Amino acid sequence: MKIYGLIGSNKKNGTCYSLVIELIKLIERIFSIKGIEVIYKIDYVCDFNIKECKGCCNCFKNGKCMINDDMANIKKNILESDLLIIASPVYLNQITGTLKKVLDRIAYWTHLMPLIGKRGIIITNSSFSGNKESTDYLELILNHLGVSVDYVFKYKGNGLNKNQQHYNKKELLVYSNIFQNLDFKIDKRVTQIFDTYSKWYSQLIKENVDIDSNNELIFWNKNYLGKSIDVVHKKNIQNLKKRYKKNEYKK
Repeated sequence: MKIYGLIGSNKKNGTCYSLVIELIKLIERIFSIKGIEVIYKIDYVCDFNIKECKGCCNCFKNGKCMINDDMANIKKNILESDLLIIASPVYLNQITGTLKKVLDRIAYWTHLMPLIGKRGIIITNSSFSGNKESTDYLELILNHLGVSVDYVFKYKGNGLNKNQQHYNKKELLVYSNIFQNLDFKIDKRVTQIFDTYSKWYSQLIKENVDIDSNNELIFWNKNYLGKSIDVVHKKNIQNLKKRYKKNEYKK
């Protein structure tokens, strides 16, 4: 299983990183019991040259961002992952501006839902407040991207207590069974978003809208229209199943 951890903190090796690496190491140990090898990569957004969205809407119209920076690397890592872990400290009751820049730059993905079939985990940490606001926002965005969120962890404190048990090992053992059997459930909101878009783009087709000039319509007509989300989801997770069978993850 390929895990990609994306951290929105500007502080290296801080609480956010400790929470992410602790979770991944636990997943690694528990999943190994089921014979599932874990390969992971963790990035700090602040290590990349990510420029702010210009609001030109070219990505919505043509499916391509005109800004030339490191976003291509982050998008590639997201697309290649099976499990996406998004982590952010709370700044002024929300995620960091550093992480928000990344989400703004893939805003057009929320109309395409290219991550259907991928799983998500959200981690936030705060000294006082803002965890709920931050996790609610991240879950909403991930759902619009097509990600079903399995786990939300809200850490509250001024540092890590090494003696404190942060993650429930029994929950992670159940999680490993889900991955082993590929028994994934789709978040209800992901289904609702998919159905709404599907009806909208189907209506545009009926109204003879020029497909060639609408990137979103081209994408939906090619990949999703006429299919239920269950069919799309099943097809996407077959890639994960094939990799298990081929032992692609074996070192």
